[in-house]
Amino acid sequence: MQVVDKFLNSYGLQLQTFTVRPNKKGTFPNIHNGVNAVYFLIKYSEIVYVGKTKNISRRLRNHVTSKRFEYAYVVDAAGYEECSDIELLAIGHFGPILNSIPDIIYQHAGLVHKRYMEQYAKHLAK
Repeated sequence: MQVVDKFLNSYGLQLQTFTVRPNKKGTFPNIHNGVNAVYFLIKYSEIVYVGKTKNISRRLRNHVTSKRFEYAYVVDAAGYEECSDIELLAIGHFGPILNSIPDIIYQHAGLVHKRYMEQYAKHLAK
């Protein structure tokens, strides 16, 4: 999804991404379990939810009926801490309708944003 890729690139994050759709049984047979990931649930071409997980297959299966999405755009992250940072940044940036967004998330996302921008500036200076 181009808007997510652009968002990731703005922080200098070059991560593997992929799109998945549930099959008729509501499962995702082509996804490996145990993958640290941030996922964007999409409905009518809009990001309706952003989440993180240590097991993408199970987490998406749980969301099939509760969130009613068409497909998921998945960002394969290195570690769970990185997932937490990306999730907060994405929620703060996109404001998905199904995420509850208390002010504290916006405040924390601002701090994470600053840290990533400082790291990215150092990377560009090399």
